[in-house]
Amino acid sequence: MESRNTVCFEGISRVYRNAVVKHIRLRFKSKYPDTWLDELTSPFRKEEWDNIQSSARIPRNTGELESELEDEFDLLSVNHFYNLFDKYFEVLFTINISNETEHRQQKQAILQWTRTIKRLRDPVLGHPAEADITGPDAYMMLDSARRILRFIDCDAAKLLENLRDKSDDKEIRDLSLYDERRIEGGTLPSRELIAPRFVGRKHELDSLLNWFKDPDSRIWLLAGDGGKGKTSIAYQFATSIRDQAPKDLEIVIWMSAKAHRFLSGKVVDIESPDFYDLNSALDQVLFAYDAIELNEDMNVREKKEVCLNYLRELPALVILDDIDSLEGRNREAMTFFTRDAYGVTSSKILLTSRRILFGFEPTVTQISGLEELDGLKFIGSRIEMHKLDSSLFTNKTMKKIHRVCDGSPLFMEDLLRLVKVGETPTKAVELWSKQTGQAAREYALKREFELLSDKAQRVLLSCALFNGAVALTDISVAVSIAEEELHSSIEELQDLFLVSKPHIIEDIPRFELKQNTRKLVIDIMKGTDLYHRLSKIIEEITVRPLKSRRKQNAISGYINQARSCVRLGRYKDAESTLLRALDYHPENSDLHGFLGWVYKSWQPRQRYTDATKAFTRAADLQSSKRDMYWHWCQMELKRKEWTSAITIAERGLECLVSSVPVPLLWVSGYAHSRLAKEMYQQIQYGRAEQGVRTAKLRLDKALRIFSKNDYLKTEMLSFYRNTFRATILNIELDILIKEAQQDSRFLHSDLRRIDRELRVLAQLLDRWLNECPDDPDAYTERQRLIQMFPTIRTHLKASA
Repeated sequence: MESRNTVCFEGISRVYRNAVVKHIRLRFKSKYPDTWLDELTSPFRKEEWDNIQSSARIPRNTGELESELEDEFDLLSVNHFYNLFDKYFEVLFTINISNETEHRQQKQAILQWTRTIKRLRDPVLGHPAEADITGPDAYMMLDSARRILRFIDCDAAKLLENLRDKSDDKEIRDLSLYDERRIEGGTLPSRELIAPRFVGRKHELDSLLNWFKDPDSRIWLLAGDGGKGKTSIAYQFATSIRDQAPKDLEIVIWMSAKAHRFLSGKVVDIESPDFYDLNSALDQVLFAYDAIELNEDMNVREKKEVCLNYLRELPALVILDDIDSLEGRNREAMTFFTRDAYGVTSSKILLTSRRILFGFEPTVTQISGLEELDGLKFIGSRIEMHKLDSSLFTNKTMKKIHRVCDGSPLFMEDLLRLVKVGETPTKAVELWSKQTGQAAREYALKREFELLSDKAQRVLLSCALFNGAVALTDISVAVSIAEEELHSSIEELQDLFLVSKPHIIEDIPRFELKQNTRKLVIDIMKGTDLYHRLSKIIEEITVRPLKSRRKQNAISGYINQARSCVRLGRYKDAESTLLRALDYHPENSDLHGFLGWVYKSWQPRQRYTDATKAFTRAADLQSSKRDMYWHWCQMELKRKEWTSAITIAERGLECLVSSVPVPLLWVSGYAHSRLAKEMYQQIQYGRAEQGVRTAKLRLDKALRIFSKNDYLKTEMLSFYRNTFRATILNIELDILIKEAQQDSRFLHSDLRRIDRELRVLAQLLDRWLNECPDDPDAYTERQRLIQMFPTIRTHLKASA
């Protein structure tokens, strides 16, 4: 029997890929007879297309492949189809549907099938290279290809269908009996994070199915205590509806408002819910419909209209998990779904809550712990999943486990961790009973820690400390382990079910802990040297979330990835990461600004021209990042481009209305002063005086900000010292200019002005020494100026 991997290779890499390439060639050469090559390469960046060409020619240059390329179409692989399908959909697909909504829906389905193939085909993103692909994944990949080929090559589609249905693999064969229609897209999370190996709950699922079939009932509530399985039941129901694909439903949207989670008798925080107010809820709906780009310039009222239109034209099953986490004005989000969407759409809304909400009494399913029979099945499934010795678990012991955990799936699974780390089932039940769960959980996790290698412990803690899903590159930087070595640690953690398989976020594999595991790891490790060390490192390489949660978390992920690459000296990878991000978000100022920083940091030689271009684009997009303007100024100061530095600093000061502007005030003052010095050396005293006055205004303002905010003197100590020094140098220059003018004009008023400036200079030297006694420049500058202006001694108060 051929492996699933072999079947999938035959179906995707040969049948599907060859048929699509042939189709694209015919359509492009017919539509664009003279410019087909330009059209073919236009969806790709030049560097990306160059890589495609070199990758295809390497095995031919080395002699591994003897077949010659017919033309540039032969360079295409399955991973490149999405770009072409998206840009040239009308050219490549003949869709005989006049209704605009249905036409858009068909395009979304084809693009979703294309993404599915790309994701599942890639061993890194989809499944481990050494493991056979799962039956459901194999079916999904082959069936998605078959559906696309029906629009392109019916013979190839039939060949692929035969390959799928005649497989000796029972899983694939059984799945092929599913209904022809399947719901694509949506925002259902990974099963592993929500409901792995779901067991039982027939009564609850039947009640939800009866509600779903009732055309006059569009809202339902699952209510019950924390830890009893509301979220798992909602997830199982959502996936069953997705797989059944009822004809009046187009999409399944999962949205979690969880701000807290029940954990062993207490509530713990969740840092990044899917939505937390009306605006973020609307963003989530637009994201589910692949319409996130529409909300860039819309206000909340406009977003509501667009979302209602989508929910009306493309009916959805919307699951709002833990809706009672929304408090105060944030309950507007629930009102939108329960009143606005309810009134004008046929979409179905399922909510989960820890309590029965007012008015929902007739439309509620109450959730308690698993009944004994289902509880025993659940325990059996976890014994198998955790590879425990089933002979240790008598029926009596399993009933005790069910009883002490009150039928809670969450509690029962955590109790079994004690057995996994070496306790007998009887002892585990005893520990749980005496310590009411929480201490037993911590004990179990500590025992699991003892089974982990040192590297795996560090990797687990870093995954817990990062906010949300984290890429391998970020983990590598945090724990100082090469990416190649991380794989064994990740596998070690996966064997203990502490880390699930990676999620693919913006084409990057990322790992994430369950929230209860994350909280336990932090509770156990808090206070250790390792915890404090990793916390500081991760704080340095983590970007704070920005305004739009889903979009900006993705952007922050790209930026964190690029920052980690720079730390590892992989500048090219950092650049590629950000350029890929800009494909998705071309007008994001943070990405352009960070790309400028990458070019500025480039080794062995900084790429000033590229950095300037990226920084300029970020500023044009109204960047509000002080660090972006600071790095840009720093680059110009290093090159002694005083005029450019002044322009950049002033531009930043105009944009930064909510940020402490001290760094840019210092740049502007220092650069004005240095430019004035050049004018002085060119005997252009008038322009030099003007520059000194402008520098004084900027530097004095910076010192006033420091004097009013003592905490800044600690947080920005280096800027505080540099501001003193720049001000001293500026006053010195002012005196030199006045002396030069006095020599040429012989005016007594100039002498009085010089003496006044010397007094000011002395006062500032005293203040500098008094407030920064450990600054060596405060001493050296003092001595230098005493030698230059001996009369200043009479004005000095502090002793050096």
